[in-house]
Amino acid sequence: MWSLSFALLISCISLTAQQDPTEIPKCETCNELAQKIPNAIQELHKIKLEPNDTRVAKMIKMCTDMQGCDSCGIPQQTKDTVETTCNLLDMVNKEGFTACASKLSKENPDISGYECLEGLDFYDKSPASSCVRATTKKECVKKIMEDKCGKDALVDYDKIIDRVVKLLDCK
Repeated sequence: MWSLSFALLISCISLTAQQDPTEIPKCETCNELAQKIPNAIQELHKIKLEPNDTRVAKMIKMCTDMQGCDSCGIPQQTKDTVETTCNLLDMVNKEGFTACASKLSKENPDISGYECLEGLDFYDKSPASSCVRATTKKECVKKIMEDKCGKDALVDYDKIIDRVVKLLDCK
């Protein structure tokens, strides 16, 4: 954490004459965000997140603000981590989808009648199984969610599943 903050500070202090001096306050803000985001993420991990939690919205705003820090020399890996975090938090904030996923995970309803699963263990939480559910079994999972939770669970379903595929680096 200190190395990122220090790198940002050095980057902001060493603006050349060719760079816009108005970037200095922006880099200071980015430095503050770089310090706040890890702490905020740790706090969110400690609590049970619910859809539309104001703390999630605050964190999403911080992530979004951090994405505007391109000119401050932030490493690509840090930017990618922030983007991944924002995407995950955005998914948590989708009430219907998250509520349904939570319900299915807790209640483990009988889904043996869904032949479209073709023997896939729907409740296996491994990344490989998650990738199968998000790719080749995407429509089957959509049907299960609609049947078990209603149409509200499908709001932004395709967008969320596309993010899951990207986040898990599914092939």
